[in-house]
Amino acid sequence: MPKYLKEPYLDTGVQLANQGRYLEAEIYLLQSIVENPSDITAYWNLALLHEKLDNHVYSQQLWKRLISLTEDDAPIRKLASSYYRADYRDEDFRSALYWFQKIKKPSPIDINNLIVLHNGTGHTNAVRSLAEQHNYFTSKMVMPFVYDSSEEIECYRQTYESCLDELLKSGEKMAFKELRQQYCLPFTLRLSYHNCNNRDLFRKQYQTFTNICPELSYQSNFSQRARSGRLRVGFISEYFMDHSVARDRGGIIAHISRDKFEVITIFLQKPRDTLGRYIWNHSDRHLMLTEKSNYDYLDVWRNQIEELELDVLIYCDIGMSVDTYFLAYSRLAPVQITTWGHSDTSGIGTIDYFISSELFEDPERCHDHYTEELILTKSICTYYINHSVNITHNKLANNIGEKYWLDNEYCHIYLSLQTKQKFHPDFDYVYQGILAGDPCAVIVMCAVTSQVKAEFYKRIRKKLRGNIRRLILLEKQLSLNEYLALLKYAHVILDSYPFGGCNSCFEAFYFGKCIITRPSHFINGRFTSGMYMKMGVTDLIAHSNDEYIQLALRVASDDTYREALEQRIREQSGQLFEDKESVREWEDILERVASRLPSLR
Repeated sequence: MPKYLKEPYLDTGVQLANQGRYLEAEIYLLQSIVENPSDITAYWNLALLHEKLDNHVYSQQLWKRLISLTEDDAPIRKLASSYYRADYRDEDFRSALYWFQKIKKPSPIDINNLIVLHNGTGHTNAVRSLAEQHNYFTSKMVMPFVYDSSEEIECYRQTYESCLDELLKSGEKMAFKELRQQYCLPFTLRLSYHNCNNRDLFRKQYQTFTNICPELSYQSNFSQRARSGRLRVGFISEYFMDHSVARDRGGIIAHISRDKFEVITIFLQKPRDTLGRYIWNHSDRHLMLTEKSNYDYLDVWRNQIEELELDVLIYCDIGMSVDTYFLAYSRLAPVQITTWGHSDTSGIGTIDYFISSELFEDPERCHDHYTEELILTKSICTYYINHSVNITHNKLANNIGEKYWLDNEYCHIYLSLQTKQKFHPDFDYVYQGILAGDPCAVIVMCAVTSQVKAEFYKRIRKKLRGNIRRLILLEKQLSLNEYLALLKYAHVILDSYPFGGCNSCFEAFYFGKCIITRPSHFINGRFTSGMYMKMGVTDLIAHSNDEYIQLALRVASDDTYREALEQRIREQSGQLFEDKESVREWEDILERVASRLPSLR
């Protein structure tokens, strides 16, 4: 025994850990294990300590040791959860799924974690089966990632709406805890990829849920608040991390005037990466909502946010997170806003405004797409800081072609690295036309999971026939370095349709890459064309699938044409980044909407 250690080792180690003295705590806990190799409590606290320090590999080893020492489900649950994190890799998802299935007496949250994991790996039949097994009404809301046709999409949408009708007609009432348990996935998220106007359907869901769960309706008392000085603005998201939502909103949060506004960010989890810490450090204050160990968190979160006494509350991405979706049903600030973190209307009656840009909206139809009052900026609506610049051209993987068996000297590389939700059947015609029109074409896509890859290949093989060999689906989560290296390596980038890219296009334009795009009628299919209009480079905006194919073929095969366009994009792409006009317009909008309320004048 080291002379400087004093018994009892375990109690002292726990006390030191609670004080944040983790290095000292580890020494005492390890000594407790040396004295008693079966000390379950010491292993438990040591594993928790390393979780706090984000030493996940070591904590996972400790949880596995605990599993060998006890029959209890608790260490299995902790091990499964340690793999299941927001910054997961595909293999982590599979490991989490494996360990959750080992739990002998699963709780409702364990069941829902299994559903979420099956959904993440693309096994939607398993999701539906689990939901049916536990009598979840949402079993009828489960939708696949890959559809055979547009007609199949419409059938799923009709089933979804019928589910809401039946639920409302039943007269059933349920507590929030029960509703949250059954509505365990952001089901409306999948609907946004269908190229349909979701305004009425999302409004119907809001009305149905408030009817069956009166607990969702909540109104804060604002009349007793004394207001003076700066407007107090809150930004809330589950995705203040290395995520598209944080990249879209982080610059606005950091740069709006502190003379006019007090900016408070509301986190659902501790920031673990550079972008999360950037938002944390560039806030006047921040609130960490109480960790939800079960589904009884709604009242607690409401009280925490009410104590901030906000003038304006901005939901950065309603529809992507189940928890912020339901929280948004509450009136927690006099003015409540959402924007294009998730680019669709919320359908929620307590959300007053949707902030977008003229560049990203169809001027003839856009006001019919939102339940909120639509406010349009003339700017690009974001102060986009390209964190990818930290990886310079020289640091990019220089063997990326060899790694994926690609050769851009002998082949034309068409890159389409959008998420699996964007594999719309109407776009298969474009892949078919490119491969038929260019015998040197190789299309590279990212399926991420083997299940989605198999389903997509099954659908498109009938259309591509022999050309299927020249469509490559990567079955892995690319690192940022690999992703940017592929961007640089490709001849042309294919924007998906009808739901297009956004952050990926910012990154591609930073490298001066040519993107072929076809704008849809909805905001989620118009970001790329909006960026092109901002830059004044509109040559690659197509208005039909046939025009899209011809533009892609020309860019890939005509080096002179492509290089001239790339040069123009490089010269103009600076307009897309760190746009001060967007900050100014956000400030004007916040002041304007707040001034409409008598209590804030």
